[in-house]
Amino acid sequence: MSGNSATHGWRLPLRLSVAELSSHRMRTAITGLAVLFGVAALLVMSSMARGMEDSNRQLYLQMGGAQILIATPKEAGDQSEQARFSRSGGLRLSDVAILMQALPEFDAWVPELSMGRGEIRSTTGRLRAMGTASTWDRFDVLGIEFDTVDNLTQHGWESGEAMAVIGPEVATQLKREVVVGSSVIVGGVPVRVAGIFKTTGKFDRRSYEAMVPLNWYKKVQAKGDPQLAQLRARVANLDEQLQALVDLETG
Repeated sequence: MSGNSATHGWRLPLRLSVAELSSHRMRTAITGLAVLFGVAALLVMSSMARGMEDSNRQLYLQMGGAQILIATPKEAGDQSEQARFSRSGGLRLSDVAILMQALPEFDAWVPELSMGRGEIRSTTGRLRAMGTASTWDRFDVLGIEFDTVDNLTQHGWESGEAMAVIGPEVATQLKREVVVGSSVIVGGVPVRVAGIFKTTGKFDRRSYEAMVPLNWYKKVQAKGDPQLAQLRARVANLDEQLQALVDLETG
């Protein structure tokens, strides 16, 4: 086949296609718009899916990843469980020392106490914040980073100094030019703001958190042997995770 014949071979279908499109302009325009909207919708859905994946990954990492097992209070599912749970004191702070001795496959323990609504305040009024009391290990286990710190040390934290680390949205509510080094009121007692959490934005739950040392909160606010809101335990060897989960549940 000569080059001239090959050229005519594709020109004729092209001319016929252009003629067909020109004779049905409205249908062509509608079809083109449908294709355009379809591609745009696909791009938007793909972008949303990537955003959700990144958000879920960030949340997963904040929880500690695969090596972290979490024990939280369970709601009674029926009257039998309700009667059984009523006889239990729940997971107490004193239980952590017992678990540490009994379960050597875990190399870090992070007990947490939750504060009641309204316990976190500024000098001018209530702050929209979630209060948590925990140990220094929480920073390490969850890979927590800070935007700003001032004299935030492990020794000061574990010795029970009156200090707090707050989220950026809590800091914004204080309406001060310099937040770190100022004070917030926790349960009626002023504590120094020693740091601000680094977060991914307003939808990051840590943005609204105010965390204080567990030893300080236990000494000043919590009476006796407080019940934990949550206990995180880190498995030293990931291969032992399933057995460690069984041991934690029965421990």
